[in-house]
Amino acid sequence: MKNCKLLILLTVIFIYNESCKKNPVAPSSNGNLLSEIKITSEVNGKVSVSVLNFEYNSQNKLIAINVDGSPGYTQLICNYDLAGRLGTSTSILPGVSEHIARYIYDQGGRIIQKIDSSVYGNLVLDNHIYAYDMNNNLIADSIPNMYISGIAAYTKFQYSNNNIVQTQFYYYQNGTFQVISSNNYAYSDKLNPFLQNAESFYFTGIYDAITSFSRNFYQIKSSSYPITYSYYSEGLPREMHYSYNDQGTTGSYSEEYFYK
Repeated sequence: MKNCKLLILLTVIFIYNESCKKNPVAPSSNGNLLSEIKITSEVNGKVSVSVLNFEYNSQNKLIAINVDGSPGYTQLICNYDLAGRLGTSTSILPGVSEHIARYIYDQGGRIIQKIDSSVYGNLVLDNHIYAYDMNNNLIADSIPNMYISGIAAYTKFQYSNNNIVQTQFYYYQNGTFQVISSNNYAYSDKLNPFLQNAESFYFTGIYDAITSFSRNFYQIKSSSYPITYSYYSEGLPREMHYSYNDQGTTGSYSEEYFYK
């Protein structure tokens, strides 16, 4: 009888171990605040690695992004006003460029304009005007014409279930706005880790609106090469990876996400 019980116990342990091998338990993220993204790119056997480190203040607002491993050394610094709103952001590439962006708000506390200028000579480099819908979703990012009155181009955003499902880029030419490009987007059912600091990620120019403002994690769907995703036990994205072979060029690309 004892031998029979032992045999049953060993069988259960074996089945459990085999099940774990087939369905490994995802590790914990150890937090929900994005702290680092490791980017690994391989092209024809040559591997390059860069790391984005994110720094936050005591209110978990993004205050700096450091990019290490890329050509030179890039740094973004965010400053907030007394109301806790994004006031300025400074982009630094030592020995090459440094520029500062200032943000203007409406009475509802929404950013309605960004003016980006060089710290050397105060030359305006970029200017954006933003529009929102009744749910405070960003629906348009417009670029004024630098030489004459009016808008030179704008991007329009459409939403479904608080995710941006389509973007359209318009350019003014021949007396009218024409659609230059139109893109549709798909999402996983996982939460988006960028959303917590969406304004800082998007308006500083680090990430696009799809990555920053959508409720769920953006999931690329490609017919030319398979893209795989993995997640932590809490549902936060852990890794995105794909390999490709395009006209004699072979390579792979991956992003690993870390939290605190």
